[in-house]
Amino acid sequence: MDTSSTYIFAYGTLRSGFEQPLEEFFPDEVTMLGKGTIQGLLYLVKYYPGLILPEEGGGTVFGEVYELSDASLLEELDQYEGINESYKEPHLYKRKQVEATLENGEKFMCWTYCYNWPIESNMPLIESGDFADYRGT
Repeated sequence: MDTSSTYIFAYGTLRSGFEQPLEEFFPDEVTMLGKGTIQGLLYLVKYYPGLILPEEGGGTVFGEVYELSDASLLEELDQYEGINESYKEPHLYKRKQVEATLENGEKFMCWTYCYNWPIESNMPLIESGDFADYRGT
């Protein structure tokens, strides 16, 4: 498992094919390593998903693993995800590290953004764990 670089696991609107793909934010500083999975649950928050990392159980969440050329880019991603002093507490998302597995079995410790507010009863579970399939993207 490679832990020497900065990796991101994107499961929602930062994935390729969506409105705000990670590669558009940092076209020269990010490299997609491939499709991957982590353990967790996805809920539809509004038009975007929220990842929950349950202590036990959960399912498979599908996304993409990216390598960032510079760890300082995480601060810009935090701004996008609403994690900074100018946003009210608690922030909508919280950045956490997870183990992601690529389709070829290679594993990476990645940063990802977890939903940080309570799950409401009207927020549907994305049972497939794949926001792209859910959205038909």
